[in-house]
Amino acid sequence: MPFFISPNVSGSEQQEVEAFIKKGPVPEDFVRRDYGLIDSAYWQRLVILLGRTKARATYDNLVIASLILLEEDRASAREVARKQQVFADVEALLDPDFNKGDEHNVKGAQAFFNQSPTATAQDFINDINLHPDRYHFYSGPKQPNIVAMLHQDASPARRQELVRIYGQAAVDAAWNSITQRFGKGLNEAESRLRREGLKKASEQASRGQCGSESASP
Repeated sequence: MPFFISPNVSGSEQQEVEAFIKKGPVPEDFVRRDYGLIDSAYWQRLVILLGRTKARATYDNLVIASLILLEEDRASAREVARKQQVFADVEALLDPDFNKGDEHNVKGAQAFFNQSPTATAQDFINDINLHPDRYHFYSGPKQPNIVAMLHQDASPARRQELVRIYGQAAVDAAWNSITQRFGKGLNEAESRLRREGLKKASEQASRGQCGSESASP
């Protein structure tokens, strides 16, 4: 609830303040121009801003201060809108198994964005993937799946990040698992190709033999 006051300042500054309230670029919600009143909280912000530079409460200085506050408020509104959009994006990207209504998860999200104010929704999703053990899921506790992470991105930068989080031994074990599966897959593919090649060669030889027999007198 706004509380309006008539600022009490000393000397010639009183007339400057009264002129500012009546004519200055103050948002209409913060003044009652006909009565010479200004919102107390807004006036306090102006006083603090002037005090930072030890400026007197002249009309010009108050105008400059009010314009600075106007830009601060606009920047704050933009940041609020950005955060709302980020949270909407997070909702859209969350795995259905993630318990988004859980208080522990809500606090975890708040802590994450407090530590990284400019983080994006994808940054938060990446944190969930990196540290699933820190969050609650409907299906129960989850442990980090380093193999799946490396399947998604096995670049040197990504591997270095995983080493920093989980340690060299864990990342090496996951990488060895991938390479072993890859090698097994190659061997199976080669064996299949050899079998298919032998079968095709056998079929061709059989057709050739049949042709020779039919051509005999």
